[in-house]
Amino acid sequence: MLKNNKEGFRLEYIAAAAVILLLSLILLPRPIIGVADNGDFARIMNSAGLHYLTDDFNERYFGYVNRLYGIGPVVPFGGGYFSTQILPVLLAVLISGLFSNMAVFDIRFLAVLYILIMAAVSFYIVRGIRKRSAPAALFAVLLFIFIFCDTAYTSYFNSLYGEPVTFVFLLLMTATALTMTAEEKPSMSALILFSAGAFFFAGAKVQNVPAGVLAALMFLRISSLRTDKRWRVISSVSAAAVILVSIAGYICVARDIKICNKYQTVFFGILKGSGDPQGDLEELGLDPSLAVLAGTNYFMKDYPVDIRTPEFQKKIDEKVNHTKVAGFYIRHPDRLLEKLEISAYYGFKLNQEFGNYEKYKDTGYKQVTNVFSNWSRMKMEVLPHTLLFVLCFFALVLAVLIYEYGRAKDAKSRLLIEFFGFIALTGIMQFILPVIGDGEADLSKHLFLFNVCFDIFAAAAPVYAAAKIAAHAGHSSS
Repeated sequence: MLKNNKEGFRLEYIAAAAVILLLSLILLPRPIIGVADNGDFARIMNSAGLHYLTDDFNERYFGYVNRLYGIGPVVPFGGGYFSTQILPVLLAVLISGLFSNMAVFDIRFLAVLYILIMAAVSFYIVRGIRKRSAPAALFAVLLFIFIFCDTAYTSYFNSLYGEPVTFVFLLLMTATALTMTAEEKPSMSALILFSAGAFFFAGAKVQNVPAGVLAALMFLRISSLRTDKRWRVISSVSAAAVILVSIAGYICVARDIKICNKYQTVFFGILKGSGDPQGDLEELGLDPSLAVLAGTNYFMKDYPVDIRTPEFQKKIDEKVNHTKVAGFYIRHPDRLLEKLEISAYYGFKLNQEFGNYEKYKDTGYKQVTNVFSNWSRMKMEVLPHTLLFVLCFFALVLAVLIYEYGRAKDAKSRLLIEFFGFIALTGIMQFILPVIGDGEADLSKHLFLFNVCFDIFAAAAPVYAAAKIAAHAGHSSS
């Protein structure tokens, strides 16, 4: 028994070392693999004091990854956007200055931070599963590397998108939840890491706010795992911090971004493919004559109506809100199902086909990487891209969780199941919310968090089965 424990103990470090080695080999050598800017980087760059070193549009956007950025004065919320992403970017800029030219930031320093967090994730996942089933832990290592080290996810590490913050910190929450609920006395370090994960996850993007509120509620259950005052205080403070950062993420969204999202929701969402756009606009309280804009998005050059006038934008801002849009879809469930079918069609596309390489010898404009991308390709080529498949998948997940909850014999087991319930609800919400919040604009990108939640269960299912088989074999042999 002692030998198995030592082997299991070593496995945690082997897993972390393997993740560091693999991701370093993929992401750090030149030409670096990343994701080119689609225009979103501006939300973060001013707040982190960064600027481009080129004026060439094609080198800035869509086609090539920029490895180096100029460093200038930090302008707090300079992009009109609040995000916890700013903190790791600022930390990476600071570290970059210690090791290289103080006037230039190398994006790979940010990638290294994400890689180290991924190593911690793999460590705690293996530890949490090993304490339950050693055979399942070995299986978990292989699945973690195959699924979550896929470049469709990790290429974002060499970028200024909010996706990697969402990704690594939700995984960190999952890993530390596994560990806390497996230990006889949950460690304070696991609680602190879980709290950090919840904080950065909730505030990474405004899209994460609903999930952030659910995450804050988890601390009510976590606080009961230990009776000492320090544990309960940290749990309470963490819950408050997550709630506050969620509220801040929602109320601090710039008016221009809100108007953009509202426009996309109506004209590139509700009206796109509508058989009666005039009637839809009337129902939403908007001028039916605006039906000429049906199917247009906010970033086109020419429109039949000038959408940039203060009067037009004021009407959109005042007349359109998420409650009204949600009400429209509730009254027209057939229209919602049509949109969700579209979500299912695009839902498993992780690679956005922006350029994945820096401009370098033998790299082309918008060249997409195929390095270590078997999982993301398999999702695109093998899985059914239908609403029925998504519904059946999450119905099965919820059924298993309900079954296990009924069999759970202690508070820790129930807490872990509740956490996976949180992941399931987050995945379901993130499948629906992009349509309500931004129409069909950048739909596959807005379904990123849905993909992460889906993949957590795709990885958990075989590990769960392996643990069940190992436990059954153990009982049979005894």
